[in-house]
Amino acid sequence: MNKYFIVWIIFSLSILLSYSCKKDDDNPSDQNNFEAFFWVFHYDDASFITNEDNSSATIFNGATITGDPIPELISFSFGDIIYEGVDFVGHNEGLINVAHPIAYVTSNYDLLKIEINTSVGTIKGTEELPGTVENFSINYTDTLPKGESLILSWEGEGSDFYEIIVICAVDSGNGFYTGESIRVHTKEHSYEFEYSVFEDSKFLDTFIVLPYNGPLPNQSIESNMSGDGIGYLYYGRVGYGLATRIIVGKE
Repeated sequence: MNKYFIVWIIFSLSILLSYSCKKDDDNPSDQNNFEAFFWVFHYDDASFITNEDNSSATIFNGATITGDPIPELISFSFGDIIYEGVDFVGHNEGLINVAHPIAYVTSNYDLLKIEINTSVGTIKGTEELPGTVENFSINYTDTLPKGESLILSWEGEGSDFYEIIVICAVDSGNGFYTGESIRVHTKEHSYEFEYSVFEDSKFLDTFIVLPYNGPLPNQSIESNMSGDGIGYLYYGRVGYGLATRIIVGKE
């Protein structure tokens, strides 16, 4: 449970830091007054938040909004829920963050609808619930031989792309290890990591595959929301997580 909350936050930050400034040379026009990123996750087992056994829920993770000037948030809707005012808004340099730790829906989440209303206009978008991850496998399950690639494979349908996260233990000196995450995105159903990616690691111990619907994160990312600004809606599903230790061979 806690592991997925950590992944949830890490992914949001990675998207923001990597891509929210992708159009540094672009100036907002009258039709593009602001830019927003939205992150929403679906949990097939959401009993930890609903306190109901065998319950599913889609949880609003948050949003970031940028603009020049930064717009004032008036309201945002998540499914059938509408939030108004600035109770859940935080300001950083050049952007505002929108978050609500208990915003979730337990029905009508197959087609998710998001809308945000600001002082300079409104944007809205929809995304379908992504599929699940099945039959996950790794070509090495005990030791990764020196010079060999690590290949992760899985099956699944109904997703635009997948995020793969590998947690590595890196020697930080004095007999201590630091956990570091390696994160990649792909539209395929497998991913090959070259040995050089892990050569500084002692071992690998967590492997996660998260299916998403939304635009593939890259430098040519395309908006999937419409209205008075530019918007990017990501609808993820807590997928497959495997905790197993694979030693990185050095000889």
